[in-house]
Amino acid sequence: MNGVTGNNIRQYLIGLLLGIKLTLEDGYYPIIVINALQEQCSLGQDTALYRTRNFIKYWPSRIEYLQKRLQELDPIIAINACTAGDFYLMREGKMTQTKAFSSGRRQDFEQAFSLLLFEEFGYSDAVNSSDDKLVFMGSFDLAGLVMKELYDAYNPRHILLKKSTHPSAWARSNQLPQLRECGTRLRTLFKIN
Repeated sequence: MNGVTGNNIRQYLIGLLLGIKLTLEDGYYPIIVINALQEQCSLGQDTALYRTRNFIKYWPSRIEYLQKRLQELDPIIAINACTAGDFYLMREGKMTQTKAFSSGRRQDFEQAFSLLLFEEFGYSDAVNSSDDKLVFMGSFDLAGLVMKELYDAYNPRHILLKKSTHPSAWARSNQLPQLRECGTRLRTLFKIN
């Protein structure tokens, strides 16, 4: 675990687990950190340039790799700390320097995210018979895609599921990071042909 994300995991994770009264007698906490997609990285650039668009582009064809990895693990707890996926907005076919979350309002982000999914990737709420679809659970963002897979893999096995912000944000505010319950509301978008 490297960089800000790795440092924050080392600094805050045990406190998060203690906050939900999850302790192990020997004090040894084996941790596995996985990205939902290897291709979700920012390619060494500003994360708003590529990360979200790459995630959406590769998700349908790479989701089975995440599903397989999740089935191979038998955790005590699974924490979805995937990013919501901020990105630069497009105007008239050109990328702007305005981020989808720039207003700080969730509603504005979700509207921009919906527009991104429709205009750049062809996903819509319109129901059709396409097998190419995106299913979000709890939140309408990248973390919502990941939560659906975690839920499908671990809820039947009664493994504790929690949600948090991305670890890179854990030290940004005056509040300590927290683990929250996972929403189960579903939203499905279909690829329109």
